[in-house]
Amino acid sequence: MPLLFAITLFVSAALLFAVQPMIARFLLPLLGGAPAVWTTCMVFYQGTLLLGYLYAHFVSRCLKVPAQVVLQFALLAAAFALLPFGMTDSAIAKLEEGAEPIAWLLATLLAVAGLPFFITSTTGPLLQRWFSRLHDDESGDPYFLYSASNLGSLLALAAYPVWLETRWDLAAQANLWRWMFFSLIVLVLACGVALVRRSKQAGNAPVSPLSGRALSWSRRLRWVMLAFVPSSLMLGVTSYLGTDIASIPLLWVIPLSLYLLSFVLVFARRQLVPAKLLHRAMPAVTVILIFTMISRASDPTWFLLTIHLVFFFVAAMVCHGRLAQDRPAPGGLTEYYLWMSIGGALGGFFNGVLAPLLFRDVYEYPLAILAAAALYLGLPANNAHRPAWLLRWAPVLALGGLAFGLSLLAGRLGLSLGVATNALIFGVPVVLCFGLARAPFRFASALALVMAASQTYVELNKRTVFLDRSFFGVSRVTRTRGGRFHQLDHGNTTHGRQFLDPARACEPLAYYHRTGPLGTIFAEFNRTNTAPIVGLIGLGAGAALAYSQPGQHWDIYEIDPLVVRIARTPALFSYFARCSAVEPRVILGDGRLQLSRAPGGRYGLLLLDAFSSDAIPVHLLTEEAVELYFDRVAPGGWVAMHLSNRFLDLEQVISGLAQKKGYSGLSWIDGSLDLADGKEQSLWVLLARSEGDLRGLVADPNRIPLENRPAIEPWTDARSSLLPIFRW
Repeated sequence: MPLLFAITLFVSAALLFAVQPMIARFLLPLLGGAPAVWTTCMVFYQGTLLLGYLYAHFVSRCLKVPAQVVLQFALLAAAFALLPFGMTDSAIAKLEEGAEPIAWLLATLLAVAGLPFFITSTTGPLLQRWFSRLHDDESGDPYFLYSASNLGSLLALAAYPVWLETRWDLAAQANLWRWMFFSLIVLVLACGVALVRRSKQAGNAPVSPLSGRALSWSRRLRWVMLAFVPSSLMLGVTSYLGTDIASIPLLWVIPLSLYLLSFVLVFARRQLVPAKLLHRAMPAVTVILIFTMISRASDPTWFLLTIHLVFFFVAAMVCHGRLAQDRPAPGGLTEYYLWMSIGGALGGFFNGVLAPLLFRDVYEYPLAILAAAALYLGLPANNAHRPAWLLRWAPVLALGGLAFGLSLLAGRLGLSLGVATNALIFGVPVVLCFGLARAPFRFASALALVMAASQTYVELNKRTVFLDRSFFGVSRVTRTRGGRFHQLDHGNTTHGRQFLDPARACEPLAYYHRTGPLGTIFAEFNRTNTAPIVGLIGLGAGAALAYSQPGQHWDIYEIDPLVVRIARTPALFSYFARCSAVEPRVILGDGRLQLSRAPGGRYGLLLLDAFSSDAIPVHLLTEEAVELYFDRVAPGGWVAMHLSNRFLDLEQVISGLAQKKGYSGLSWIDGSLDLADGKEQSLWVLLARSEGDLRGLVADPNRIPLENRPAIEPWTDARSSLLPIFRW
């Protein structure tokens, strides 16, 4: 009997975590591939999970067992009737009409997947409660089934990018999920029948080894907090790593997998990782992590990724371990899971909805780190010799004062960031914080003061002149220490740069430099002027406008209103106001969706540079997308794509597509870096309908025909995988 329930919970959890990335794949193209799409999806999933657990709690309390089985079967059957998943035309129309992204996403998720996800989420706590009523030898402690459930989630999550996404298109994935859901209905019905039969033969219930003491409000609030922190940390570390460390696609799978693995381990019958070891490791890992963050370490990437993920896993194990140790007797099982889900949903709501409204920068992740640092179990204090309050907190205040003093001193002396400076300003105070590890709350408070002090030094070295946040991420404009440039950054990726010297302000910089590929492309385009209309997907700081010529028309497609505001503000960037020879038409919205409304054959040159940090909006590089581009490009016109990426070889995707569709193309790698002149290295690909359309550009030895470059099977809207093009 335990095996039947374990298999059912395994399948249920696998379905929950297979549907999440699948539905996100439906939605990502409609919102430009923004990372916030995944965060908002997680808010919806956690909120729906909360409702599912609430339903399970009240149903198990208010209905008799046969009625519970009948109701669960009826709801499962109703959800099955709504499958398979798919986007509706009305939902897409509302987005195109300018709906607010978060509200639109939540409403669309509710309409597309609300009932199936809700009823699947109820299965976990309800079946565990059913199992506890079987009067089986193992039913006195049913929480091991939660471990099996999370194992199913973990395997489904790993299987999606490795197997499902690479072998099945979206329609096939939706149909497969539908029939797996049918198997869940059969399994739940089997569990229900077994429960009804066993309840008629009920003898004495087994004695539970768990505490049966009454549930106090302090205990419930502790459950909420211990669930809130790992949930917030999971979303925070995913966002931070994906924008400030390494914008590696599919990186979100790793934190979520570690999150699920922590549940698998702490609720297993045998504890594989001793709790005492985790609580001892927590302050050490925290100190290392905080040092790397406040010293703005950017290399080596593998180490930074590792320390953030190790900290997250240790913190999740500590918090979830304390939850598992405090689990109630089976009679309180559904309420226990309800309060856990409240904490998880609040963590998601804080990161996905509240933080973007409250904070201009990503402060939610550091706050979650500090909260986790306060929740581990410190070493026991000697209360017989406990000093007064002021003496206990004096070291915290002293460390904060030391950190602020060193930061101000280094800034006034003009010391630049380096090994010695980092060790002095940040290393000494952070290491001294370790002396407070016996008292977690004071330890976390001291670290908070040191982190605040670090901002003083950063502002003295690289002054932030503008900072704001939208659904699509944090945009920051800084003035470099020498006062030569304004620079637009999204995460850890530069999206534009401009000289502050008025005499040089109209020189396009970064990836648009005149000595780079784009300079040559525009020189040839402006000379021949096939069709005097330019389309630009992705605005950045507006540097491309420096190439505009009188008599041309420019259409700029930009999904983020914040980026448009930055580019149009002369105090930040003046390409729009002073360097453009045209009055460009700015079209807000996803570039591909908006481009589909443009007349055919409109553009002589279509320029694509619409990346969010280093993240790739896959839907802009599919076979269908490129067909749309050429439908909107005039005869003899070009499509230019900026494909620079540290982690993905995107050139292979376009090479395979060009070879399949018969396009001519050139790959153009510019490896020259000149930061003093504002230039960045870049990779561009230029596509045309025929080799003749490329004219004199073909003869240059620095441009390699795409037919001579490695290629993979082209991406389509229904099927794409990033794994084959990872730079391993």
